[in-house]
Amino acid sequence: MAKSADFFVQTALLQGLLFGSKIVSKQLDDVFSEIDLKKSSFDVLAALYHAQPDCALTPNELIELTHVTSGSMTSRIDKLAKKGWVNRVSNKRDKRSVKVSLTKSGKKVIEEALKTHESAVNSILSCLTEKEQHRLAKLLGKIAKKN
Repeated sequence: MAKSADFFVQTALLQGLLFGSKIVSKQLDDVFSEIDLKKSSFDVLAALYHAQPDCALTPNELIELTHVTSGSMTSRIDKLAKKGWVNRVSNKRDKRSVKVSLTKSGKKVIEEALKTHESAVNSILSCLTEKEQHRLAKLLGKIAKKN
């Protein structure tokens, strides 16, 4: 059976996505290691930092934003709490419910990490024009939505 041009294009696309993912992950890991941070911690801290008005979210909200399991989120929150970067705050009306909030030191860490992250992302994407970046984001979003 002859291989179609579509097969080669699709294979190249998938290889490009996988290779691109490896490159980005490696570069972000290197950048975050300089400030003693893991990407998984960055995701949680960034979600909390951008939560309005009080930099606090429930664990379920964090799960939804970061796309991880509840077990993974519990582990991440525990590690961040040990470092003093987040607190669990009980709901005054319902003691079974908690919110996770940034501490002052957590806010300081994520503010530094966001600057570092922005610089790394700009470097990674510098080979694309702004128009190409928007187009790529749209296409990757389309793939992500389907799956």
